[in-house]
Amino acid sequence: MKNLDSNRIHVYNYIAKYFNLDEVNLREFSVFPGGIIVEDRIGGFMLFYWDIEKQKVVFENNDKS
Repeated sequence: MKNLDSNRIHVYNYIAKYFNLDEVNLREFSVFPGGIIVEDRIGGFMLFYWDIEKQKVVFENNDKS
C-alpha cells in the first residue's frame, strides 16, 4: 500500500494488530477516509475506515444475517 495518508495509517495499523497480514488481501477503498477492504481466502470481506466524527477506526462486514 503506497502513499499512506494519516487516516489510512490508523486503519492499516488497526488491521495489522488484529489480522495475520499473510492470510488476507488488502485493497484500498478510497470512498471512505483511509478505507481498506480486508478479504479472506474464502471470499469474506470487511471494510475498515477512519470515522472522522468519532476519531477512531470502524468497520462493516458482509454478514447478511
